[in-house]
Amino acid sequence: MECLYLSDLDINQNEIIIDNEEFHHLKVLRINQEEKILCSNGKGTIAELQIKEITNKKATAKITNYKFIPKNKNKLGIALGILDNKDRFEFALEKCVELGVSDFYPIISKFSQKKYVNLNRLELKSISALKQSKQYWKIKIHQPILLKDIFKTDFDNFYFADLNSNSKVDYKSGDNIIIIGPEGGFSDEEIQLLYSNQICSFTLGHNILRAETAAICSISIFNYISNNL
Repeated sequence: MECLYLSDLDINQNEIIIDNEEFHHLKVLRINQEEKILCSNGKGTIAELQIKEITNKKATAKITNYKFIPKNKNKLGIALGILDNKDRFEFALEKCVELGVSDFYPIISKFSQKKYVNLNRLELKSISALKQSKQYWKIKIHQPILLKDIFKTDFDNFYFADLNSNSKVDYKSGDNIIIIGPEGGFSDEEIQLLYSNQICSFTLGHNILRAETAAICSISIFNYISNNL
């Protein structure tokens, strides 16, 4: 069953209005009156809706069923160096959504050719990925920050996927964030900064991975470990 995103979904109401972008999505999917569709509010709830009425600009739907999933006890964040290729950067964000990452930080570093991102576009990409993967919770996309400022965020443990590391992931409970470099990696000064902040480095093998591949692999490792504790 296809899924929409309606942030104002309220399970205490019997009906909800579908308009604007999500109404367009509904029309593209060719959902007709009396048919059912899923809806996520990005705040822990996915509901089953039955379309009651469709006009030229909106649809009215009845909430027939719903499920609430509490937030994970601990956060898992990704801090990714801004990539020159926006398609690859957006791809990385979409995979972070699919894999259940809670926070996404674009990192400004010495080798980042771009120092900014289009947050509105990233938001739309994240919503599209949320609908595709039927996520209960919406990822939080943060403003771009300097690498040094990542240590001012409210995470308990900081990890760095380092090509020169030989260590396996030393997984610790709490709120964890994984730092991934941009094209060309981090500068020597930036790597020194990371290790001066008692970073936990780990290896992803001897192959040189693209940044988005390193992000996906890292998240998968952390998800596997945390789900098997």
